[in-house]
Amino acid sequence: MGIKDFFAKTTSALKFRKAGKQNYEKLHPETGDEEQTRSTTLISADDSGTIQEKSIEKLEKIEQRFSNLVSHLEGIDNNLKSFPDFVENQSKLTQQLLEYIRDTKEKDAKVIEALESIPKQTARQNRRFVRTVALVVGIGIIALLALMIVINFIMQSPGQ
Repeated sequence: MGIKDFFAKTTSALKFRKAGKQNYEKLHPETGDEEQTRSTTLISADDSGTIQEKSIEKLEKIEQRFSNLVSHLEGIDNNLKSFPDFVENQSKLTQQLLEYIRDTKEKDAKVIEALESIPKQTARQNRRFVRTVALVVGIGIIALLALMIVINFIMQSPGQ
């Protein structure tokens, strides 16, 4: 049973009880105090009509406020019904964000690793370059020495 059904049944039960009590009082006036009985019999039809109208107005106001309360409670109930969906959605978003952060962390670690290896690679390439330059210079010197020996040999040869 929903909240609205509960309050609707409660409202109708209160109306029925109030109507039953008024009918009972009309059929069985209290007989304990004669003065009270006289004062109730002295009420004119206009006064009882006015009292009845005021009572009806008060009951209508109470019923209206009760309906507002029911509507408000239904709104709260609807919000509570949607709350698990909201929590589930937030949980999914949190999981997605966590996965994104993990992926980003892994990528950042790879970039840092690559950047850290750059000085090592540069040093290795510099050593190779220096060795290559030294080899070329060494070959150049050997070639120059060989050329000088050949020139010296040619200049000292007796056939000229």
